[in-house]
Amino acid sequence: MAVILTEDAPSRRWLRGVNPTVEYLFTAVNSSNDITVRDFVEANVPTSVAGLPRLTVELEADWVDTDTDTGTWRVIVTFGLLTPTGVGVSVFSFDTTGGTQHATNSLATISRTSANSSPAPDHGGAIGVSEDGVDGVDIQVPVYKFAETHYFADATVDAAYKATLFGLTGRVNNALFKGFAAGECLFLGVVGSKRGDDEWELNFGFAASPNRTNINIGSIVVPAKLGWEYLWIQYKDALGGDSNNKVRVRIPRAAYVEKVYETGTMADLGIGS
Repeated sequence: MAVILTEDAPSRRWLRGVNPTVEYLFTAVNSSNDITVRDFVEANVPTSVAGLPRLTVELEADWVDTDTDTGTWRVIVTFGLLTPTGVGVSVFSFDTTGGTQHATNSLATISRTSANSSPAPDHGGAIGVSEDGVDGVDIQVPVYKFAETHYFADATVDAAYKATLFGLTGRVNNALFKGFAAGECLFLGVVGSKRGDDEWELNFGFAASPNRTNINIGSIVVPAKLGWEYLWIQYKDALGGDSNNKVRVRIPRAAYVEKVYETGTMADLGIGS
């Protein structure tokens, strides 16, 4: 038997204001299967009322008989605004808790204390020196994480735009973006979900790390490092201590700045610059 859907007498309850809604109440009969009833309702109830898109379809069984495939269902269909902000308006959040980095060299050696009268060896700021190498230490470093939620019309989020989002994920800005100089802002990716029939909610994630200049590594000065480039240090064995107590030390020999992320044009994200 085909599902029969009848609108109830107290239907069309309106709530007016900043975020208006309207509820339509129905009774559905002639099926014991909730999926069958749901699909019939979605196919036969309008997708919008007075400019308000259909938001939810709620079913509740009064009674069902699976042997005869009959039943009675109460149905509530709600129409309203997808979001009070609407397409083109954004929501922002940020996090300054930073990240961790493995450091093998300090900014400065505050003190060197020996077990005897001879001065402790000077390792040029190397941390955790042993016969096997330089162990280093994990430290907290400044990383500014932020997210932006934007609402797009369905026609905008097409296959080409999705491919653009995919292609820019894991890339660093090649020009000024959101107040960050080229090289400082890393695009972490986007999480998207469709709201109703004609709107997408896209959440964009980013992390920023500052560009640096004149970085002191022992006696080495690194002229520049962009925020998401990687700095590593090569060490060498040397003799340290005074003339009466020569010991082997490990000191920085060279510093290298490596490019580990490709760059991209963040303006292509379509969320401003």
